[in-house]
Amino acid sequence: MSRPPLDFGPDGPLFSAHVRPWRDLVTELHEPARKAFNFLADRFAFSEGGVWLLDDDRSSLRAAAVLKGREVWDGEKGISLADAPRLRRTLEGSRRVPFPLDGSLWAPLCLFGSCLGFLEVRSTENAVPSAAMYSALDEAARALSFSVWRVSLDVQARRRDLHLRTLSEVGVLVHQSMEPVRLLEDAVRRLVRNLGLDRIKVYLWDARKRVFQGQVAVTLLDGVRSIGRDVFDPVHWRGDEAPRMRHAVPLSAAGETVGWLAVDNLLSHQEIAMDEIHLLGAVSGQLALALRNAVLFEDVEVQATTDELTHLLLGRGFRERLEEECRRAERTRDAFAVCMMDVDKFKTVNDTHGHPVGDRVLAGVAKKLKAVSRKMDVVARYAGDEFIALLPHATAEQAVRFARRVNENVRRLAVKGAGGAAVRPTVSIGVAVFPEHGTLPDELVRAADEALYQAKHAGRDGAALYSPLSKTP
Repeated sequence: MSRPPLDFGPDGPLFSAHVRPWRDLVTELHEPARKAFNFLADRFAFSEGGVWLLDDDRSSLRAAAVLKGREVWDGEKGISLADAPRLRRTLEGSRRVPFPLDGSLWAPLCLFGSCLGFLEVRSTENAVPSAAMYSALDEAARALSFSVWRVSLDVQARRRDLHLRTLSEVGVLVHQSMEPVRLLEDAVRRLVRNLGLDRIKVYLWDARKRVFQGQVAVTLLDGVRSIGRDVFDPVHWRGDEAPRMRHAVPLSAAGETVGWLAVDNLLSHQEIAMDEIHLLGAVSGQLALALRNAVLFEDVEVQATTDELTHLLLGRGFRERLEEECRRAERTRDAFAVCMMDVDKFKTVNDTHGHPVGDRVLAGVAKKLKAVSRKMDVVARYAGDEFIALLPHATAEQAVRFARRVNENVRRLAVKGAGGAAVRPTVSIGVAVFPEHGTLPDELVRAADEALYQAKHAGRDGAALYSPLSKTP
């Protein structure tokens, strides 16, 4: 197809920085609009001008460019076609030639049988517009239509590439990360950056509180911040107060909504385009499925590393944490302790009162052990009636005090046994400290185990610090 005689398109490469679809279009139409107005100004006098384009839903016109004086500015006004029957009839009809309306001259911007909007000029002359004015306006409108079409195609192509890249980036993140919070942060950061959105808030379902609890908010200017105190209610969250400037996207997978993305442009007052909403919907599906898989994986991991009876770590999980602590302590030269303990005469409890009572004793001892532990401490059921604890940043003296507190707390435990008799268990505890008693996991566990037997030989219901001079045979 040949170009029209006039070409109001930009001279150089098109503006490439992404802002938003309407803003892209408005920015890139400044130069074609200026050239069209200059062309008309050389042929007749007018005081104001405007380039009006059809909105996405074709129910209104939006000012893409406005001429004031000699400058072209972004348009902010809109015209509802329901209130402008002459403009609506022109768009719907087959006769699309310039015409006067309310003191202005209007020329349809038409191309390939479709009308994109109007070119408007308000003349300073009171005389009836001449045929030459209509002819010049029609010529300018034809050339400007071609420029609008070219710019629109370029904006659409760049946005399509941007959306495909965003989907690809999020897809890579989904396959790389099984940590839900980090996955969400990285994915939402890319959405905000690529789409130029003001802010996205992330909420996830909290089964215990039965609310959608805030996680993080990502903004274009401030980055990531925690919103742990926020709660999201999809019933009361609406965008009616700011049409098309905010939107809530559910994170749904397999018929289950695991969270929400609350998106808004309330700072910039830019509308969220429909293609952005569709992209957010596609991305949210990927994220929701990844979150659901991460939760399932976490449940499997917990079941594999947690004892069902005592709800403590099992030996494998404890071993991993101990290896990590040894590596950390090697770097920092910071002390930590390992405490090995078991229930005194536990076989007698099982033989006398039965295994169900023995299980209740173990569960009670585990509860007492957790009660005296710090948040940073790691406690585990090592094997049978044996328990083990890792105490980061603990000296030998502090570890022995911890062990004695465990002794005291367990003595207060009373479990109903056979015939209603109370079973009052006690524990013996062995303590080993890094690096004095070992620098490797096996060395520390072996030293704590030997100290445990030293406590047994000393009469049980007590604690002993490992001493290599008094190893048990």
